[in-house]
This record gives sequence, structure tokens and C-alpha cells, in this order.
Amino acid sequence: MEQESPLAKDFEERNLDVSWIARKVAIFEDRLRECLRELSSFRPTSIVATLGPQAFEVFRYTRGSAAKIAIIQSDDPLVYRDLRPYFQLTDFVIGVSKEICRRLREDCGIAADKVRMIHYGIELPQHEEKPARDPARLQVLYLGRLDQVQKRVRLLEPISKRLRELDTNFHLTIVGDGLEREWLAKMVRRNDLSDWVELRPALPYREISGLFNRFDVLLLPSAFEGLPLSLLESMARGIVPVITRLPSGSEEIIHGTNGILVEAENTDGYAEAIHRLAQDRNLLETFSEEARRTITEHFSSSTMAQQWLLLDGTSENTNFDVSGLRVLPPYGCESSLRFTTFGRLLRRVKGLASQVNCRLR
Repeated sequence: MEQESPLAKDFEERNLDVSWIARKVAIFEDRLRECLRELSSFRPTSIVATLGPQAFEVFRYTRGSAAKIAIIQSDDPLVYRDLRPYFQLTDFVIGVSKEICRRLREDCGIAADKVRMIHYGIELPQHEEKPARDPARLQVLYLGRLDQVQKRVRLLEPISKRLRELDTNFHLTIVGDGLEREWLAKMVRRNDLSDWVELRPALPYREISGLFNRFDVLLLPSAFEGLPLSLLESMARGIVPVITRLPSGSEEIIHGTNGILVEAENTDGYAEAIHRLAQDRNLLETFSEEARRTITEHFSSSTMAQQWLLLDGTSENTNFDVSGLRVLPPYGCESSLRFTTFGRLLRRVKGLASQVNCRLR
């Protein structure tokens, strides 16, 4: 794991071994070699790759009977495109929603017996406490990356303005970091929304659960998703989702009695759904109870773990091996200057310079 990963401390606090692979002091080839050496020593029965193509590069250098498993977490055309060359190297490809699995089979041409659906699961709250509701003001939460392409956070401006037009008594708290943070801060000032909209920095994962107990509604106006953990974790605590109707994830969870789905192009629809919940507190409570029940019955971490164990049941590591340590350019980068001898030299010099600068500070 790379040192700046936000999940590293969470893994360590659960007494899980973490191998640190420095990112700022090594080029891609060095990081991959270090990862392969760790694997050779560890001798795993399964190797799971997720997120970017760099993680999937490991599959090109492993031999033996260890199961190679890919996870696709986002219904994003770029993800399918970038990871397509690696699918032939895998034993299983996991999709976190029905739509992702459908696209893996139909659009990517992966054999049906290699594609498995495993929903995310979460640790259920230990105490079934209801949100501490403000009886007068509806508390709305946006939690996630501050990104426009996927998360469409700039829609928070027209949504907030429409809520003001409807004279809704609401408070929107935006929690996260990303490229759009400065734009959002200016938006709040530009529209004089500081009494209704608050911008907070991202929180470590271990602190997220403590955030939920004062909110009524989770707002997610995304353009595409896989299956957001924030959705599952907030619903488990009785927070009612108002989210985009998407083929991946949302329609598998939201059923019209535990949240509200809004068509992607209907910007006013998000505000009108929130206004409806603010005006009808009985409806809010009904949806809240159903949201909690949905997650408790179908999306627990124990259910997810049982599904994963089924994949690993036949794996052995009797002849696990790492083939030579000559690292090739990643798929799709074979002709890139970055991976020529000269390109590697330049990247090494840049990495060393960054390392020196860090030590001088």
C-alpha cells in the first residue's frame, strides 16, 4: 500500500498487516518490483486488484495457482476501457452491482462463469439509535469527493438556490475534499448561503460513523456510481437518501419506500424531494426505518465475507511464483516515452529531487 493511502491507518487499527510501498521516492517500475517481492515472500492464495490499472499490472507477473480476482467498483466507461486488457488474466471479475456485472459480460465479453456480483457490505451499527433530528430544520449531508465529472457537485448550487426559493428550512453540510472545493467555497459566498450551506474537510474513514448521528438526508447527485459506501453506511443509521436514479447501485437499493430517486437531468427534483421530506416528518421517519431495515437485512459485512470465501475455497499456493522482475510498460503505454530508458532516467531524477526537497523542509 502506498504511504498516502487514506485506508492504511484503518487497516492497521484492525491489526491487519500492511506493506508500505513508497510512492514519492520511487518510479512505477520500482514500486511494482517491490510489490512482486512482497508477494513472493507472502505466497498468497488469492490476489485481489482494484481501482487503477497499476494494481492490475501485478497479474502480468504472477504464475501458479493463486486466484487472480479483479474488482470493478464504478460504472464508468473509462474503467471498462482501461482495465479491459487485464480481464483475460483473471480467474474472477467482481462487480459490485448488477449493472456492472451486465456490462462486464455484454460489453467487455467476459465469460459469465468468471463474473460474480458481490455487493459491498458494512459493519452494522452496534446501537440502533435514531438520528438526533432537529425538529425545525432538516439536516442534509453531502459526503464524498468534491468532483464535477462523476459527483456533479456544482449541482449543489442550483439545488441550494431552489431550496431557498421553496422557503425550505434546511442546512446542507458538504464533507469532502477535491478539485471543486475552492469553487464550492466561492459559490457559498457568491450566493450568500453561509447560513444554509457549510463546507467541511474530508474525514478519516474511522471517524465517518460519528458524523451520521445528526443528519436526516443524504444527497448524492452523481452522474455515475458503483455502490457508494456512504450510501450504505448512512442508510444503516436511518438517514434517508435522495440520489440520482442510476442503473448501477441506486435502483438495487432504493425502492420508493426507503429513499427518493431523482432523474439525472431533473436538477429541481433533488430540491423538491428534500423539500417534501422537510414538510412531511412522518414520511421522513417511515423512509428512515425502511432505509435502516434494507441495509441490516441485505448489506452486512458478514454477508459480503461469506460470498468472498466461496471464491477462495479451491485456491492453493503450492506452486505460487513471481516471474522475472523485468518490468514492462503498462498495457497501453508500450510506445510512451515515459517507459524508454531515457524516460525512466528522467523520472528517477525527478523522484530523487522530490525526496531531497521533502527532507529539506
